[in-house]
Amino acid sequence: MLPFLLLTAVLFAERASATSHWIAAGSQQQFIELDWNEEDYQLCTDDSSSQSAIISPTWHYDIAVRCCEVDGSGADSPDCNAHPVTYAEAVQVCEDANMRLCTLQEMLSAIATGTGCSYDGAYIWVSDECGTSSATTTAAPSSAPTPQCDAADMHGVNWHTLLNDETVTTDDLVYGSSIEFDAASLSLTFSASLEYVGLSADGNFDDEFNLGSSYWIDFQSFSSGDVGIDEPGSCGNREVASYDGLEFANSWTYPTNPDDLASIETAERMAYPPSDWAITAESCNVVEYERTFSWTELTSCSDAGDSALVQMTQSNETVTLSGTFYVELISPYSMSTDNYYRTAVLLQQDFGIVLIRQVNVLASTGVSLFIPSVIGYGRAADGGNYTMTVLIQSAEYVQLGMDDGVAPISWPEDVDILDIAAVTPTCLVASSFTCGQIFKMTLAAECSADVPPIADLSGIYQFGFTPQCLADDDGNAEPACDTFMDSLDGNDVVLEIDANYVDDCSVDLYEVTFTGDLEFYSDADFTEPVNSDSEPFVIGQDPIYGKVTLEIPNDPEDDTDYEFVEVSVETVMVCTVDPDEEDLTVNADAGTGGCLSSSIDADGPYNVIGTGATAKYEGAVLSASGNEATFSFLAFDTPRETIYVHVQLLLTMDSTVSGERRRRRVMLQTSTSQGNAFQSYIGSATVEAVEAETTEVPLETDGAAAICVDFVPALFVFIAGIFV
Repeated sequence: MLPFLLLTAVLFAERASATSHWIAAGSQQQFIELDWNEEDYQLCTDDSSSQSAIISPTWHYDIAVRCCEVDGSGADSPDCNAHPVTYAEAVQVCEDANMRLCTLQEMLSAIATGTGCSYDGAYIWVSDECGTSSATTTAAPSSAPTPQCDAADMHGVNWHTLLNDETVTTDDLVYGSSIEFDAASLSLTFSASLEYVGLSADGNFDDEFNLGSSYWIDFQSFSSGDVGIDEPGSCGNREVASYDGLEFANSWTYPTNPDDLASIETAERMAYPPSDWAITAESCNVVEYERTFSWTELTSCSDAGDSALVQMTQSNETVTLSGTFYVELISPYSMSTDNYYRTAVLLQQDFGIVLIRQVNVLASTGVSLFIPSVIGYGRAADGGNYTMTVLIQSAEYVQLGMDDGVAPISWPEDVDILDIAAVTPTCLVASSFTCGQIFKMTLAAECSADVPPIADLSGIYQFGFTPQCLADDDGNAEPACDTFMDSLDGNDVVLEIDANYVDDCSVDLYEVTFTGDLEFYSDADFTEPVNSDSEPFVIGQDPIYGKVTLEIPNDPEDDTDYEFVEVSVETVMVCTVDPDEEDLTVNADAGTGGCLSSSIDADGPYNVIGTGATAKYEGAVLSASGNEATFSFLAFDTPRETIYVHVQLLLTMDSTVSGERRRRRVMLQTSTSQGNAFQSYIGSATVEAVEAETTEVPLETDGAAAICVDFVPALFVFIAGIFV
């Protein structure tokens, strides 16, 4: 029975501690003028509620905060975002301002009337407790009904007063604004809470409120050029199409209740027209504009004349995106002509994103990283667009946020980036000496009017990433990563890729089957193929020679012949894998798989030839002839007996279609009459340590161990396409 008694005591204590305080009219006079019932000038409300039981003139059911000086000498509204709030939150707002809540008597005496934030028409927390008095606490409504807004309560702007009276400022129209940066997506969110303005008046020659009013929100000032309200930029808070066939006098319509903006016809809301900016009614008198822009969207923002509004500048160290966020109130001098406008700048805020362009990081292997490289090109699944597959190698203690975190920064003029997807959002191999990550982007490019027509994807591509430290098994990041992150000073990194890819649109060369052999030799003349009976190679002394031989395919369906002019080696990687795993295979369509698989051992891949190659492996591209490509590298130690050699080739070719010679230029343009493409191969080799006789090891090896390499040639068929 004891546990029950204890529980009962706790519940009783909680109930006893619950209190209620009065909320009172921000301006009793305003409540009187709007015919509010006298008994509703103050309401007893539970401290945990932020909603009044009765709607207020301008703030729906939101309870707000006004504060009094500690000595009672005055009052203020210190925070225009202090709604809706509970009693405890209201107390904190006043304490933060070195003030206190006003008493009920002070509030009803009008000490706080006219102190700002349009809180005259709101219910305000006061310090008088009411829960223990005879007053009945009124519960807040379970759901707030649609507020009833009165056109007479809408704010009308007197332009003469606004521009000439020092006691009236544009700050009275702005309740708050912000620009928030999301590092993961390289995006900026802009927002502004503004007075819901109706008509305005000249105020000098005419005091009638008979002029339209609207907010201009964009990355250019309304006054910056000879533009009208019907000539917005591509990122503004209005759309050109909304003004088609519209009389100028009808460009200023609005509903009395801003809640109705979402449901009425466009013609009825042209002072607050629809756009990609979201408009939210916070009360009868306050609306909030908000929109999120990605880096790509910001760089495409332009004015009515197609001039860029957001600038991107580059130095050797950084890439900077910068612009200015404008919010302006505009009104015509006359409702019959669009020649002249009055304007008032409410917000003019500069913004910018800075990305680090040069990042010097050393992995434990001593290799300078980050290293981006293209590993494949091809057709997208829709058959019309292209894909580019990119490998990024970085230090083993850091990875790049790639899952929805890759942002295109810049790209060639004639190319559109349609999509970026992570093939491997995290490192290919856990605990490797480097972190390898792969992403694929989908590109669109128009075919030119040339003969033959071409689609050119060549140029510099830049991408923004958010670096992330990799944690160890105990959840701790390496000190080296902490140092690296500190060096970024909160900025992201930008990496760039130089691509050269020109596609002949008149010929479909993507549905082709390829076969090829990867063989290894022990001599530079490629006369002694390696097999199980070959002499062992000496680590650190003997080079290993490789040769890929391609079979030239024909495509009988469209009578396309392929004449290979030359083949060259672009990349060679070496790796090992657990023997219990399946043999590695390479995906020629994307260049992935093989030594870019997640199943390889943590020591690899070893970069032997190509981007990021390690000099000590002495990788070399040798002479090529016709459909053969050769290379070599110095034998080196690996932790397993079986090694895999991943080779990526560049194929240069001509094509003949229906008797007419066509020039195919793909990947890297070598001349005006030839073209080329990527293709990947992988071969396996058996490696075992051998007791070396003293007489069999040359003296200059200083007694280095020898290995026996039994290379097994591999045959590969590429079905999905040759240029991916």
